Amino acid sequence: MVQHDAIVKEFLQESLESIAQLEARILDLEDPSAGASSVDAIFRSVHSIKGVANHLEYLHLGALAHAGESLLSDLRDQRRVADVEVVDALLALVDGLRARLQTIAESGVDAGQDLGGLIHRLKDLRVPSGDETWAPVPQAEGPPDAQAPEPLSPEDVSPEAGEPASERTIATRVRVDVEVLTSVMNLVGELVLARNRLRQVSLRLGNDTMLDGVGRLDRITTELQDAVMSTRMQPVGTLWDRLPRMVRTAARTTGKQVRVHLEGGDTELDRTLIEAITDPLSHMVRNAVVHGLELPEERMRWGKPAEGTIALSAHHESGQVVIELRDDGGGLPVDSIRRRAVERGIWTEDKARTASDEQVWYLIFSPGFSTADQVTELAGRGVGMDVVRTHVEHIGGSVDVHSESGEGTTFRIRIPLTLAIISALVITCDGERFALPQDALKKLLVVRRSEAQEQLEDFHGVQVMRFEGGLLPIVCLDEVLQLDCSDDQDEEEQGDLFIIVVEARGRRYGLVADAIEDTQEIVVKSLDPLLRNLGLYTGATTLGDGSIALILDVMGLARAADIVATSDAIGLAMAAAEPAAEVAEEALLLTEVGGRRIAIPVAQIQRLEVIPAEQLEWGGSQHVVQFERDLLPMFSLAELLGLDGGGDWAGALQVVIARCGPHRVGLVVDEILDITHQAVDLKREGGGAGLRGSTVLDGRVTDLVDLALLLRGPVFKADPVSA
Repeated sequence: MVQHDAIVKEFLQESLESIAQLEARILDLEDPSAGASSVDAIFRSVHSIKGVANHLEYLHLGALAHAGESLLSDLRDQRRVADVEVVDALLALVDGLRARLQTIAESGVDAGQDLGGLIHRLKDLRVPSGDETWAPVPQAEGPPDAQAPEPLSPEDVSPEAGEPASERTIATRVRVDVEVLTSVMNLVGELVLARNRLRQVSLRLGNDTMLDGVGRLDRITTELQDAVMSTRMQPVGTLWDRLPRMVRTAARTTGKQVRVHLEGGDTELDRTLIEAITDPLSHMVRNAVVHGLELPEERMRWGKPAEGTIALSAHHESGQVVIELRDDGGGLPVDSIRRRAVERGIWTEDKARTASDEQVWYLIFSPGFSTADQVTELAGRGVGMDVVRTHVEHIGGSVDVHSESGEGTTFRIRIPLTLAIISALVITCDGERFALPQDALKKLLVVRRSEAQEQLEDFHGVQVMRFEGGLLPIVCLDEVLQLDCSDDQDEEEQGDLFIIVVEARGRRYGLVADAIEDTQEIVVKSLDPLLRNLGLYTGATTLGDGSIALILDVMGLARAADIVATSDAIGLAMAAAEPAAEVAEEALLLTEVGGRRIAIPVAQIQRLEVIPAEQLEWGGSQHVVQFERDLLPMFSLAELLGLDGGGDWAGALQVVIARCGPHRVGLVVDEILDITHQAVDLKREGGGAGLRGSTVLDGRVTDLVDLALLLRGPVFKADPVSA
């Protein structure tokens, strides 16, 4: 009995997985260029379900599969053409098989809705044949053993169809319950926390033996983390499979002709995130058909083919997965959106008249917003794109939109690879520590508190500062989170003010913090609903020293500070004003290298690290270190600049991590001094490879390095290690 239950469970799992792929293959039959391979693949899947179902005495399921198999046999032998009626019937067959399998999985009994009507529908579509015999259709619903099984043909019990599923698949894969994977992932998360704790303790003690052991533990933990994370990853193709049928249904309902192009189905993503974006992506695809594409006659009037195109692609980019949805329709109706925004009181007439097209595009994400004149089954409720934005932002992602009149609309969804373990920047505000996801971090500015009042300006009650030729809204973290401010004003005025430039919904703002500690790989823990509903935090984590830190929600902070409205007002004011004078200020990292003072633009730096020299290894002829699941090439900045020093590496190395094109490298410096934000007035230009020149900063002669120029030098000719 135990063996029988295991076979049934394996059969149900495999059959449901097979059916999930059938819809896309059936829809391919409508393409005149589709070959016989599509019919063969569908036939094999249905035939396998029939054979094992009859072997397990699931007669109703077997009879339905047999009816579909017979129709597919006509298609395979080219006695029948896969017209719309046939495709509709085969899609109904898929629905019937899925419903029957789910019923068996839940109740263990092959009973439920009467299948006679569907079986006869499939039979009526067949080409009449004198010698055709049909499997009997069970008339009474009941337990499997209440009916006599259909006799099995030799092909039904072949190794392909009738061999127990567990025997067929054990050599290629092993199924593991989701609960087991979740438990293992939680244990790896705790191991990562313990590793972070040991790393901090070892660096503080400075014991070489302990540093070596912790370095080894660090590498093993990273490899184990990668291996466990891979078990949670699934290709987004599992999501792609269900979209073509949705497009076909929406197209037939609206009278449109649509072709779907799917790319990047093998791009892997955490299974929890795939589940989270299923509904948002469904809304987007449906809206692309209903709102984006024109009717065939309208497309032909504009010189377009009658058949519209929806292209969906996925790829990895900068540690994230980017999902792009494009249509070649008429683009977003900017004038209609402006008019509807005024009618609904979202904008005033002046605001609607002066707003840019980009500002108009993002109105489609407003709750309850729709340009449809009447509510239908597919459109008009105004919940589609609002659902998209809410769901995507909830998992730490973002949605961008771009539209060209007459050319179409493109949506880009950016989401993290996983929500289990992420890289974060630990910051301090009013004595409390918080974690800020590093994906949201764009730049880091440091301002002397005594000079802050000179650099910060008031714009209609909002603090802003000049940044990269524009005005950057400033958000004080303690005010948004309603923290208790420190009473020690003298101490505050002597220190630095850290402004972290982050991005939310395509708009940047500066987040003010008291101090910046370090970057860590953190394990994300869920929050109590009371905290989660505040909309300011995405989770919590345990830091290396054992303390708890809340993980900030960049989107939530932007909403709380009304950044979107502030950015729009700033944009209008900047457009109406005279062009501002070019600002020559730069954020610079001051370092000591080979006995000289070197400044590096912060914009060219990815992060700063302290790496024990014991972790260095050789990769070919190059020093490397295992870092964030990559091999990070290590170079002495002094040697690259042709300066003395930078020879033997020992102890804790001060490392500046920079990116040059596809490469990420570690540059070892003697000492990291400070980060400053100053106007750069070069007193002397050039002076060596990779040097922009020399200037005076804080009363000392300082060489300014351009890493983009320096790292293009001969050191990368051999491309020793790709990071």
